[in-house]
Amino acid sequence: MAYIPLEELTRNNKSLFRLALSAAERANEINSGAKPLVVVHSKNPTTIALQEFAQGKVHYEEIEAPKEESKPAEDE
Repeated sequence: MAYIPLEELTRNNKSLFRLALSAAERANEINSGAKPLVVVHSKNPTTIALQEFAQGKVHYEEIEAPKEESKPAEDE
């Protein structure tokens, strides 16, 4: 298994939790037939996805959740 330093993964990614979720999603894409964006010797989709994040080829974007508008209370 390839060694990927944690410092490389956290350089551009603030949250390890979101990184793990994003890497899992990217690994599923690779497993489904998406072309890897980096050259690695591993065939493991998770390793490839983490290498892509470490090299800055893939990143996630934080999207703010839409704010819910408060509705006035209805009298019955």
